[in-house]
This record gives sequence, C-alpha cells and structure tokens, in this order.
Amino acid sequence: MIVRLIAHKISKEAGQNKTASITTRDELIDNQSVASTNLYKVVKKTVNNKGATGRFQSLIEDEPETPFQSWTKKYLKKPTDKKFYKYSIKTTKGLRNEIKESIASTGGFLVCIHYEVEKGSKKRDNILIALISEKEMPVFDKNLDLNERNTLDLNNLKHCVRVRGEYLKENNDNVVQFLSGRGDGDVSKYFKRFIGCSQLSSSKDASKGLKRRLSEWATKENIFGEDRTKLFSRVYSFWGDQNCQKDGMSIENLSTYLYPDKTDEFLSYITDDTNGIAGILPAIKKSDMKIFTQFRFSTQDLSLQFDRNSWGNNIKYNAAEESVIISNPPEELVQKLQDEEIE
Repeated sequence: MIVRLIAHKISKEAGQNKTASITTRDELIDNQSVASTNLYKVVKKTVNNKGATGRFQSLIEDEPETPFQSWTKKYLKKPTDKKFYKYSIKTTKGLRNEIKESIASTGGFLVCIHYEVEKGSKKRDNILIALISEKEMPVFDKNLDLNERNTLDLNNLKHCVRVRGEYLKENNDNVVQFLSGRGDGDVSKYFKRFIGCSQLSSSKDASKGLKRRLSEWATKENIFGEDRTKLFSRVYSFWGDQNCQKDGMSIENLSTYLYPDKTDEFLSYITDDTNGIAGILPAIKKSDMKIFTQFRFSTQDLSLQFDRNSWGNNIKYNAAEESVIISNPPEELVQKLQDEEIE
C-alpha cells in the first residue's frame, strides 16, 4: 500500500559536466489515484523481479553511513508528510550532485515512494526511489503531475532502488535491491555510488536463499518427497544449462523454465516484498549448488541416499575408526535399528 509519493525533476544534457538543475514539486502526489497505483506497481514489480540484492557498503567496510542511508533511516524512524517531503528534496539534490559528475548521464524524473507491506500482524515500511527518463511518452507533465494517459514504459525506467526498512539497522541481506540501468558503465556507477551499496557476491548466501524460498514454495504447493526432490533437481539442471556459475541466475528465466503455465505466480512468490529473494542472483559455485541434489551411493549390498541440505553436516566418515557416524538420527531410524538388534 502506498503511504506517500512525490516526484521531482533533474535536468542535464548528455556530454555536459558539472552542470545539472532540479525542478521540485511543492506538495505530495495523491497516493490514491489510479495513475499513482499503476506507477507504483510497475516500479515495485520490476525491481523485485529484475533487481540485484545488496547491502549498504558503508557498514560493510565499517565506514560512516552514506547520506542516502542516513536520510532513509532518519525519515523511517518517525515518518510524516513533512519529513517525507524534506527527505525527497535531499534525495533529489544528492543524486543531482552525482549526476553532475557523470558525463554520460541525462537526469530524468526522480520518484520517491514510501509504501507498506504486511508481514504477519505487522506492517513494514519500504522505500522506492526510481529515476525515469523524460524523453519518450513522459509519465509526468511540466507541472510534475502524473500523466494519466501515459503508463510507464520499462525502457524509460533508468535506475531504481528498493530499501527494506526492517533491515536497515542491521544492514541485513536484501536490505537493498537495485536495478541500475543498461549495464555496468558510468551511468550505473553514479547511481550505485549515490545509494552507497554494493551487490552481494556470496555464492553460498545466494544458494541458501534460493533453497529456502523454493522450500517455502514447495510447502505451500504441497510438494513433498520425490516430487520435491525432482523440483530441486530441475533447479540444479537449470543452473548448469544456463551457465549460472559464470553469469548469475535470473529468477524470471528460472520461473519460465519450471512453471511455463504459471510463471508470474511463481515469480511473484519467490521475489515478493516480505520474504522473497532478489530477481537477479550472483554467480553460484557448483559446490554451493550441491544442496539442491542428494548424496547417493549404491553397491550390490548397500545403498545410502540423503538430502545434502538437511543431512550434509550430520553424516561423517571417521577415518580413525573407519566408520560412518550419523549424528542426531531421526527417532524412526533409531527404532528401526533397535528392532533389528532384537530380531
């Protein structure tokens, strides 16, 4: 649900340096209008499905907070209309200062959105900041009012960041999700620099997050036993076929691969605002993708099979004793072995 929304304008011609101006609105935009709702839905869905996940870089490197990080924390502490307006002005001026230093950048409409999502019985505050091109079918008119005739063309969504308020204090995984333009060139760098974030590069974090969310989906869809094993196996196959060890993984492409008949439903669940993961995952190593496969061993007289994610740390080989040790065995297994001894 939208709580507050406003837009300002940053003007700069490509090829110019040290020069950029801003045009500001005097009041917030009606957050109940159809145009506001449509803009919010498109921006949120795009950053959820296509954004990379990150943390604020300042805390990773134990440096002072970046201005954008500090402004966001201060506003969300006790949000009001007046504070949101001031927050949007600071954000616009801060990004303008970065754009001035980037020769290739061209500015655009800067949209600031404060929205809430429900998590259990509580509501969580999130922030969306989007830079939208003004060139083709502009979403805003000269007065910075929403143009109800023109819906947002995704080709005009240059950069976007979503900040999860509940993760701000601890700078947790997924506190930031960002979609930065059309590559890793100069234009992308100035936006990342303004946010003060870096993309998470941990292969292990990415694989664990994906396994967690897929398991939650499987439970919701009553997928258990062999069917769940097959689902995870297909994810592992997709990872190999799409060269995700090198290029990273698109959850949108994974959704099409797994569920061609209900791609949007699966994609929305995996990347949702509350518990979802990023739409773009970093490159994942083969060793970290093994949690999607089972350990299997078989000879003529012995078969051993177990889920690596659940049992990988509980089944070990003791070289000194030349024995296999199972820690924390399930009660059913213990009972079965005890029954064998009795017989």
